[in-house]
Amino acid sequence: MNRRLQRGTSLLEVSISTAILAFLVFAAAHASSVAISTADDVNVRDATTGGERRNASRFEGQLLSVSLSSLQGIPSNQGVAVEPMLEKVDYQELQFRRVVGYEKGAITYEPALGTAAARLYRSVDPKSGYGTLVLENRGQSSTLLSDVRSVVFRLVDSTLTIEVTTGSGHDAPITRTTNLVLRVP
Repeated sequence: MNRRLQRGTSLLEVSISTAILAFLVFAAAHASSVAISTADDVNVRDATTGGERRNASRFEGQLLSVSLSSLQGIPSNQGVAVEPMLEKVDYQELQFRRVVGYEKGAITYEPALGTAAARLYRSVDPKSGYGTLVLENRGQSSTLLSDVRSVVFRLVDSTLTIEVTTGSGHDAPITRTTNLVLRVP
């Protein structure tokens, strides 16, 4: 029999194989850690995107049946007076009524005529300086988006364009534009 096979492995061979095995175990642990971290980042982004999609759907759902003739707004950088929306003018606040049906040949609005119109506007926290996009209807307020830096409402033909810029802290601002074709007079 071969003399080498009879004597076993040397201390040097055991040390080298142990070092290689330790390196492979640490490399696998590091790769696993990176994979878990990446998966967490993807899950956070996915949850954020899903939340943004839900908010966008909720936002659009509020405006799909808006009556074009009921649109009013406060022009950007021009005080606080509400006026009927004019074409190609930027507004910082939107006031509107939705068409919810017809009764005896007449359009039925929500909120009803004679009551305060629904409002969509940016509210700013004076302490932090961050804003939220707020929907106010029948005396109740609901936050649609947070970390809103600016919002602009614009009417062109029968299309209502809404530009919302979001981002907090040192994040780069992100501007999203929603175009809604208003089909109701």
